[in-house]
Amino acid sequence: MGHMNKLLCIVFTSEYDLHCGPFKWIHPFDTSKWGRIAREIDQFFDENILCFRPRKPITDAQLRLVHSENFIRGLKSHRVIVGTSESILFYFWPISLIERVVIEPLRYQTCGTIMAALLALRFGSAVNLGGGFHHCSADRSQGFCFFADIYLMIRKIWSICVKKKKALAKVMIVDCDAHQGNGYAQDVLQLEPSYNHLGASFDDDGFKPDLIIFNAGSDIISGDRLGRLNISTKVRKLSDSNVFEKQTMNTKTFLFAKGFDSKRRIGFSIR
Repeated sequence: MGHMNKLLCIVFTSEYDLHCGPFKWIHPFDTSKWGRIAREIDQFFDENILCFRPRKPITDAQLRLVHSENFIRGLKSHRVIVGTSESILFYFWPISLIERVVIEPLRYQTCGTIMAALLALRFGSAVNLGGGFHHCSADRSQGFCFFADIYLMIRKIWSICVKKKKALAKVMIVDCDAHQGNGYAQDVLQLEPSYNHLGASFDDDGFKPDLIIFNAGSDIISGDRLGRLNISTKVRKLSDSNVFEKQTMNTKTFLFAKGFDSKRRIGFSIR
């Protein structure tokens, strides 16, 4: 993507990284990958790339756009946290510590998702180095996805459209992660048929998205410990290019830099 002449916005803050101590030794999930990705691509920044930093984590009030009060309260429950993280280790941590080293960084990433989406609509392209929690739905967190940031982003964009008395923006989700995006899929299925175009093709005359949400899961690349697939970096980058080539004057592109332990491959793909 670095070769593109178009302006690219990258959203990141050092607050994205989780500081989970021994967790990283017993779980394949890289809790510091976001900072590693940022450092990996830093040397390739040029005048066509703008960097933006979320100043604050997303608040409970902002989360209520899609999450219920019970869902938000559940973030203080060991049962919910252990179930979502899939790690028994957190049963032995005080909630206050978990909030500081796990939940708050993910709140920053969720805020980054909203910021990057708005930047994509303004400038044409944007990347959030964090976020893309596609296993979380509005009413259930799972698969180390604590917030439904994808659905939250869509609802935020729609709320802005309503406020400005404009037609609701058409959104297409392209998910290349090795694991199913069951969270946002559940939320989309609950939308009224007039808002739900399941299986629509980009080339169909009846569906032309205003925004493409590209969940660019690099865990499909050979060597990722959780993806366990065998897609080459070259092929993966080609698929990224194909998505961005669909971008037109009226279609904006938003990308999540996803993957579990592949900072170099993610950095290569973004470049």
